[in-house]
Amino acid sequence: MLGIYLHVFQQGIQSSQNPKMKLIMKHLLILTLVIPFFLSCNNGETGGSKEGKAKVNITPPNPKTPQQTRVIRVLTTNYWIVNMFIQIKHHELNRVNQGRWYKFNKDGTFEVGRFSETISKGGWRFYYSGEDALVELDAENPEEDGAWKIKIASDESIMIWVGTEQYGSNSIQQRLENLLFIPKNRKEMGLDE
Repeated sequence: MLGIYLHVFQQGIQSSQNPKMKLIMKHLLILTLVIPFFLSCNNGETGGSKEGKAKVNITPPNPKTPQQTRVIRVLTTNYWIVNMFIQIKHHELNRVNQGRWYKFNKDGTFEVGRFSETISKGGWRFYYSGEDALVELDAENPEEDGAWKIKIASDESIMIWVGTEQYGSNSIQQRLENLLFIPKNRKEMGLDE
């Protein structure tokens, strides 16, 4: 079909005696070939919505063991606030990351923010890789994506997250504390301003 269309256009261009008409026909031919290409182009993005946010995978947790049920219950209780952040050779990042918080919901969604600001939303999942318990984050903002090995204190009020090679965060450890509310500032966390 396209071959016939191009042949008819080419005949029209060649048979036209008017130079302006030839130029118009050539431009129309180029436009009819180029416009569909641009309409199907997505600028190299893989997914995403009209607002430019990445499409996230959200799957509600489905615990299969009592231990998985416990971890999911602990994760989805209140807010998890970062009160210590350690990255090898980047000690200054501790202060910048204190006050970050995570809110995990039972439907597989989460929010992340810092003090009163929400930074991103997305989906989370919990799984085991060998002996390691991991939580994986798939956020609208790709900078918030990650997989973290987690350790939960016996009283369930503290978690330690250790980064993974998969996301290049294996030089990072975070200590998170479970709180009822998001702190508004460093002072509410008992930290110096």
